[in-house]
Amino acid sequence: MMSERFSVYFVSVLLLALGIAAAIVHTPGFSPSATLEFWRPDAEFRHRLEQFEEQRLQHLPAVSEFEALSAALMELNLASAPGAEPLSARHLNWLNSRFRGEVAAFVAKHGEKGFVALGTYMARNFRGRLKTVAKGLAAAQDESAADWIANHNDDADIHAARALSGQFLEKALGAGILRAGAGTDEDQLLVAGLLWLQRWLQLAGPSARVQALAGDELALVLKWKVEAAEHLPLKRRIELCNVVTDLDPDYPGHFVQGIVYATAGRRAEAEASFTASLQAGEEMPAAEDWLLFLRRQEETP
Repeated sequence: MMSERFSVYFVSVLLLALGIAAAIVHTPGFSPSATLEFWRPDAEFRHRLEQFEEQRLQHLPAVSEFEALSAALMELNLASAPGAEPLSARHLNWLNSRFRGEVAAFVAKHGEKGFVALGTYMARNFRGRLKTVAKGLAAAQDESAADWIANHNDDADIHAARALSGQFLEKALGAGILRAGAGTDEDQLLVAGLLWLQRWLQLAGPSARVQALAGDELALVLKWKVEAAEHLPLKRRIELCNVVTDLDPDYPGHFVQGIVYATAGRRAEAEASFTASLQAGEEMPAAEDWLLFLRRQEETP
């Protein structure tokens, strides 16, 4: 008898909740939040990433041991940076060959751990330079972010960022990492540093053993690409979302796909994703709001 009363009570409460949600969603002007911030690291996650960095940096040799490699990288990057004087293909090939040679010499002497440590050190330096650029952009008025960077191209921090990354500043604008008039986003800067390190490992890594980020680092980068990377096409974000759910079973992949589809105007796919989200028990109040909102839109002539 008690279980029957409880069941009736539970169903009544659920129906009441659904009715309230429907009433809210049917209110003119109501729109559920499309903000995705599951990718943002909490304090514990950041602490783990800092531990990764410190462990890697233990293998960093003296500065004199990587001055030649650093100089070769920076000259190569500056040659391809916006505003650089055009160089012949022969000269560019020579710069690239010199850089590759310095990588090989460094790894032969200091091993892969030394190479990863150097990448970690330079990524941290790059992140600091990018933070200064972001602060300058935050104060930018009456000009776009691209114009502000072009007008400050000779500033020390922009020059240093270009020397470390070539065309990354422009890519960061397209991806939403840098914005004019916006505050400094430490999480975005953290991702930028990991993207730099990932590029370092992929392009200059001497073997497969150093061509991947640690699991937590990779998960953060992929979640950011799914949720916040403004330059990626819809299809790619959905593909990466499926990769993320394989890495992190607790990630609300169906719900995230629903938001991604909904903001792209793909209503049918969004409804299917939010339905799957409810069935999986993900973000239930928010998924329910989105379903009701989308169905209300279908009813509106």
